[in-house]
Amino acid sequence: MWKDKNHKRMKFESMEKAIKSDIVICLVKEGESQVLGCIQYVKIKEDTARFEVLGVHKDHMKKGYAKILIDACENKARSQEIATMELQVLSPRVNPTPEREWLLQWYNKKLGYSIIKTEKHEELWPELADDPIEPCDFIAF
Repeated sequence: MWKDKNHKRMKFESMEKAIKSDIVICLVKEGESQVLGCIQYVKIKEDTARFEVLGVHKDHMKKGYAKILIDACENKARSQEIATMELQVLSPRVNPTPEREWLLQWYNKKLGYSIIKTEKHEELWPELADDPIEPCDFIAF
């Protein structure tokens, strides 16, 4: 999806800062040090939070870890008395990959999130407009 094959969704320094500030939740197997997956939780308004940058290590996909991470964000929101949880998915506008299509369906049909709007990546992030291989949209749930 990115022109630069070494594209990072989040720089190491940003990830380190986010972990220390308790906005990134990491899932680690008990007794081990390998991170199985992580997710970023952001309170965006008094009554709304968002999870983003969800990732599960490729060796541990399809084991329910993404759902555990999402549940952790939803539980954190409930503990803060936040009523609305949002998420965004970046997806190619014209030719979404089968993985993206699956992900959109998973959020919608399996987890119950509904699409509320679609915005053009280049309008939200003009400074990053040339990064994707093709035009992309942010699909907000």
